Parts: sequence; C-alpha cells; structure tokens
Amino acid sequence: MKIPSVVAALLLTAFSAIAAGALPTATAPSPTFQATPNAVLSVLCYHNVDLLKPKDTPYSVTSSLLEQHILALQKAGFTFVSMEQVRKFYDSGLPLPAKAVLLTFDDGRYDVYVHAYPLLRSMGVPWAMFVYPSGINVGHDRNFMNWDDVRDLAAHGVAIGSHSWDHPYLTKPPANVVSAAEYSAWLDKELVSSKKTIEKEIGMQVYAFATPFGALDGVVQKRIVAAGYSLSFNVYGSGNDLKSDPLYLNRLIVVAKESPEALVKRLGEKPLHLAKQRPAPLSIVSGAFDRMEFALPELPELDRSTLKVIVNGEDAPFTVDAEGGITVKVALPERDKGYLVAVRAESKTGAIYSQSWYFVFRKEIPGYI
Repeated sequence: MKIPSVVAALLLTAFSAIAAGALPTATAPSPTFQATPNAVLSVLCYHNVDLLKPKDTPYSVTSSLLEQHILALQKAGFTFVSMEQVRKFYDSGLPLPAKAVLLTFDDGRYDVYVHAYPLLRSMGVPWAMFVYPSGINVGHDRNFMNWDDVRDLAAHGVAIGSHSWDHPYLTKPPANVVSAAEYSAWLDKELVSSKKTIEKEIGMQVYAFATPFGALDGVVQKRIVAAGYSLSFNVYGSGNDLKSDPLYLNRLIVVAKESPEALVKRLGEKPLHLAKQRPAPLSIVSGAFDRMEFALPELPELDRSTLKVIVNGEDAPFTVDAEGGITVKVALPERDKGYLVAVRAESKTGAIYSQSWYFVFRKEIPGYI
C-alpha cells in the first residue's frame, strides 16, 4: 500500500529525529477546561467496534453505542483528555479537568480503524491505541490494522502505545523459558522490542504500555520501567488521581451491553487509598497463604455498612478490627493464580469509592525470577 504523502513527510522528519536521538510525540486536540490538581482520571478500555465475527464477543460495541457513551459522559460533565495530558499530569503535576477521561483501545483491530477512527475524529475526541507488533504484522487478513493504518493514526494525533509483542500473560512465561537468561530475553522482546519496533514504524516516541489481561507482578513492572515507559495501564476497574502510581494506572473495560447510564455511574466512583496491603500489590506469593489484609485511611469518613471486598469477581467475607484493619480469609489455592482484590464503599454523604490491587500466587517460584 502506498503511504500517503502527509505520512511520508512525517516519517521523513521523524527518522531524522531518530538519528538525532529524539522522537516527537503525538499531539491530540486539547479541549478547554477548568483544571484542578484534584482531578479524578478514569481510563476507558475498548477493544472492537462493529465487529461482525464472532457476533457473541462481549468486547465489541457498536458505533452508535460508542457515540452514546461519549455524549452521555460529556453531558455528565466529563472531559476527554489526551495521553500527553495524562503524562504531564503525573510528570509535572499539570492539572487535569476535575472529571477527566482517557479513551483507549487495545490490540489494534482493523474494525477500530474503519469505524471508531472517523467517528472520534469527527467528534474531536482525543484517544489512544495500544498495539502489539505480531498482530499488526499480519494486518487486515486477521482483522488487525497494518503499519500504514497505525502511521495514519499517529499522524492525526492518536497516541500509540505498546501492548507487548505477542499479547501473552506476562506473569506466565512460555514453557521453554527455563533460565534467567531466557526469561530476560523473553521480557526484552515483549517490552523493549515492541516499543522500538512501534517507534521505528511511526517515527514517534512510545512511552505508554498496557499490560495484556492486566497480568502483572513486581518483576515485570521493574522491567517496564527499565524499558523506558513512563505510563503503564492495567484493567482493574477503578479510577485514578494524582496519588496513583503512573506505572500502575487503572482502566475500566467497556463491554457490549454497557449502557450510557451505567458507564456514567461507574465513572462517578472516586479512588480509595488503600494502605498496608498484604500480600503487597504486584507481589509474588508462595507457600502458606490464607488471608489478605489492608487498611483504609479514609475509613472514618465511610459508611462501614456499605463496605465490600470482591476477590476475583466474588464477594468475600471480611472482618474489621478495632484499629480499622481489614482481614479477608481465603482458602489455600490449589494452583498458580492471580488475585484481583477490589474494595468498594460509600461515604457518609453517599459518594461511591473504589480501589483495587493485584498480586500473584505461585505454588513454586521459578528459579529464573
């Protein structure tokens, strides 16, 4: 496919920048808003738009529903922001609007390019796309964008991030990885090679990473930092604020049956600030394990009767001690598994708060980690 002249010109400029050791970043429309350092940042994660096959996927929304989501959020006072605005919020504290929303798509599917791209461009909504090179390399035959499509998005202000190389569970290396050297090489391909390949193809800096399936541990997170990413996103379903870790930002997966009203309600939740989590966020736990513990600094302002702890999607019984420490008993797992712990509560004035954390249990921790 012939590269459009505007993209060719952009690449020529960018490749000169690569030689000089610097890369530009995508610039998206910056709406006018009343900024505040106390912003709540909600990050939406979509996958497909108007996908015909398979028809029963929960991850494909219609173009009409996507538009309804955007209009409903704007009517409710939310402002869509760009990835670059988010980076500046965490890098230098540059304020965001009080109710900020970052719109993202995962994987780089061609249906997003065909259906979502023109819609979002016509509405002036900034957005970001996380791609993985092994998918983009197969292109339209497998319903992925090709590199020309990705370059076109980048040329028109869409932020392009990495979604790894092959979209694996980064907490579960392939069976043929048995040594520290092989483990390091595998992570380098997923985190470093994907970043460098995307940068080479679009001629722009890639500084954002989205973890496939949200499967993450502390070892992998350190490698994400070492690879040169300054933002990293999960899919744990809570909101973010200036206290959030920019290398551990929450996103909310949006599914096909999500009504505009339900989405507005979900984004209305405010972040809780958990403390003293045991097991710690992103830790790898092995051996005896029968409980989770955490503290809620905001507990005095919360209505205790509304407090809920959800472990891997199911309500979990818990106890609260005299000092406000919360304990959740669990059965010893029979196999390796990840744990997503979500905490929800209402304040005494009726505001809804939530927060999540993730850790990994392994019956045996491999020697290469």
